[in-house]
Amino acid sequence: MAKWLSECCNCGRSDVTLSLVGGQWWCRNCLFEDTYDFNHALVFTLTNQDEFAEKYPQGFEQLWEMLKKGDVRSFYLTNSEIDEFVSDHLEEYADWVMSNPIIPSLDDICKRVRKL
Repeated sequence: MAKWLSECCNCGRSDVTLSLVGGQWWCRNCLFEDTYDFNHALVFTLTNQDEFAEKYPQGFEQLWEMLKKGDVRSFYLTNSEIDEFVSDHLEEYADWVMSNPIIPSLDDICKRVRKL
């Protein structure tokens, strides 16, 4: 196997499972660390809300209530479930992040949810 296929493009590790994302090979740790951002993760979660709600029904209800209230400080309560959801879909999430989606601000998201 070619050297560039057997090493993480970020850290150079070759003793882990690698994923091809954005045209480069990544280990899971680097892929998560280099692409994870809470606002992106929140939008990704809301974009895939049916899957998230199915896996974390309580977390989804709690997240929805926090969005309605606009209580940003409480978002860290569900952050671990959002982290887990992103981790479960890491390659898809990272591809999406690398495509440079337009991410609305947390305030805009809260305003939109309140209007529903």
